[in-house]
Amino acid sequence: MLSGLPFTLNDTSSDPDRNGQLFDPLPAGTYSGNGPNAITVENEGGRNGAYGPGFIQLDTRVGWRFRPGRGRTVDLTADVINVTNRSNFVSPTGDRRSTNFLLLTTSYVCGGQPRQAQVGLRFGF
Repeated sequence: MLSGLPFTLNDTSSDPDRNGQLFDPLPAGTYSGNGPNAITVENEGGRNGAYGPGFIQLDTRVGWRFRPGRGRTVDLTADVINVTNRSNFVSPTGDRRSTNFLLLTTSYVCGGQPRQAQVGLRFGF
């Protein structure tokens, strides 16, 4: 498992320190989103103080080689892609003003595919 990527939690609707920038990071604490795919994160405060969801993908291949005759081989393989059948999501929006605050809405291109299997046969002579 790879740990999630760091991202910054902020609130662009206010300027608490009155410096004219609406992108000040939120203080340390626990923050949660609203909705069915929302996550809760522990924010350490400051830039990149929170971590997105982790990434897990397990691909495997099993193979057998048979030797039916002199100089001839038959290879049988079985591949399973995304054995865990887990969706891997990109870090969510960290702006508390957004309606998608801490909602998992986008999956990685390579990590969003469902479990797949394939079988291969190879003759060597």
